[in-house]
Amino acid sequence: MTEVTPASESHRRHDPEQIKRKRQGRRLSTLSRRLSTARIGRYLAFLLLTVTASLLPMVARGQGTPVAQAAPSAAPMFWYLLAAAVAMLVPVGLVLIGVAGLERDRAWNAALGAVAAVSLAGLAYWAVGFALQFGGIGLAYARPELRGLVWEWSPLPADWGVGWGVAGLSGWLLSGAEVTALVYALFLSHLPWLFTATLLPVMALRGRAPAVATLLIALLVGGIVYPLAGNWVQGGGWLAALGRNIALGHGFVDVGGAGTVFLLAAVFGLVALVVWAPR
Repeated sequence: MTEVTPASESHRRHDPEQIKRKRQGRRLSTLSRRLSTARIGRYLAFLLLTVTASLLPMVARGQGTPVAQAAPSAAPMFWYLLAAAVAMLVPVGLVLIGVAGLERDRAWNAALGAVAAVSLAGLAYWAVGFALQFGGIGLAYARPELRGLVWEWSPLPADWGVGWGVAGLSGWLLSGAEVTALVYALFLSHLPWLFTATLLPVMALRGRAPAVATLLIALLVGGIVYPLAGNWVQGGGWLAALGRNIALGHGFVDVGGAGTVFLLAAVFGLVALVVWAPR
């Protein structure tokens, strides 16, 4: 039996061939990780293009809907769609940042979980969320294309004012004569921010909460939480009308809607982390 001496062990540790193989293994591992991230990015880009292509026929149907006055021209509609497509880079970037430092298997699971979450959130927003958020926007903005969205539920009587709305009640499933091209453009322009508000708490709970819980959170955010908060601020609800009703400045002003998105996501994520905190 050959005795292993300290000199042979030192020679094995400093063997050039062995060092070269270790370096090649590290390079292959890094390259594989980069390719995995790039593949996830391609799948997310493909999902984005698929969603956009599936929604374009809805816009075409909305443009053909008969209305009493002329529909908006094609130029503003193009810019609405372009802005929505560019804004989709925000949730895509959040997913890529969230999976960049993970191992290959965990990165795939995290990316697929994020895609499933935003898909459920988008479905809930299409079915009920948009109606809750913008079902009464026609009362706040005198646009002929929005004249069908004039149903807003308020817990206070009309004597208190007309700006105490809490939830919209029209535009369910994005169907009906009240849904015009501008309504579809409004829906598309809020999808990226809905996805962002959904992804932030979902990615924060990765590895802490069960997968079913994160999907339920996505449904809750897309169907109820984000639409109601958006209604109060951007859909003609009570927060935006505080200045008119009780002379409280200009009411709640959220230029661009970023404050609502990130404040909502932060509060929801904090509550979820407290619930699923390590014991």
